[in-house]
Amino acid sequence: MIAAGSLATRGLNFGIDFKGGSQITFSTPTPRLVDDVRRIVEAQKKFFGGLPYRHYTFILHLAHGRGGLEHRNSAVFLVDRWGFRPAAAYERFLELISHEFFHVWNVKRVRPKPLGPFDYRTENHTRQLWTMDRCRSYE
Repeated sequence: MIAAGSLATRGLNFGIDFKGGSQITFSTPTPRLVDDVRRIVEAQKKFFGGLPYRHYTFILHLAHGRGGLEHRNSAVFLVDRWGFRPAAAYERFLELISHEFFHVWNVKRVRPKPLGPFDYRTENHTRQLWTMDRCRSYE
């Protein structure tokens, strides 16, 4: 694991962890990625009026594929280690970061009753999950 660092500057308090085997090579400079994620966090902090966590971790698994899954205080991303270039691919990656981070509020803290808190001993059926996931997507 290579950690890009924990950033407590400006009260953002987030970290980025990279996982991808013993040899990790990036096609984008890590400082640029950290700065771009910082700007996403700052913009959403401003939009919502604060941050609802003490620390948030972005976990990047560098392997074949693409996707993301949000959690209450972290998000996990599957990204091809060469998927940061060309510029359009890097921008799509940042859109995914922003989309999953948006769920810090939408779905994880502001949600319909069927979406939590869950009783993990029984099934929780709802048709509202995809509405909540896509209501921030303007594609």
